Amino acid sequence: ILSIIATLRRYRSGGSSSAPSLQIFRNLNVIDFAIGLLHFVGALCTNIGFGYGSASLVNIVKLLEPIETLILTAVMHVTISGGNVGDVITFQKSISTMIILGGTSMLLLKKNAGRPDPTSVMFALGSGFCMAARNVLKKSKKQRAAAAVKAVATAVSA
Repeated sequence: ILSIIATLRRYRSGGSSSAPSLQIFRNLNVIDFAIGLLHFVGALCTNIGFGYGSASLVNIVKLLEPIETLILTAVMHVTISGGNVGDVITFQKSISTMIILGGTSMLLLKKNAGRPDPTSVMFALGSGFCMAARNVLKKSKKQRAAAAVKAVATAVSA
């Protein structure tokens, strides 16, 4: 809440009015809003998962986030740019994924001899998915910005 108040104060109009201007909302990009919303929902799911289960269980399940990021990146690459899945998922990434899956499975089996709370696992997976989607959106935004800069530089040099 304090961060929101500080941001609104930063965008306050220059006059004597104490009400914040709406400039912040005019400059808000849909992708930036989605990135922030995914981060918020991911953090919320993490904390709810902590409420239902142990912190170690939630963190072990959250170890799957790189795999979720890899899968979402491949899906975005294929659906948006029409590329090949092999361009994103290389042999090295596949081996790394298998190592992460194996390690996470061993930790889960060792940590919980009994049955883990499914609600905690569900929220931890939801958190990992939201954070992975946030990472993919941030990466695609950065790549689009780099392509735009390259296009402008090419146009200026021509």
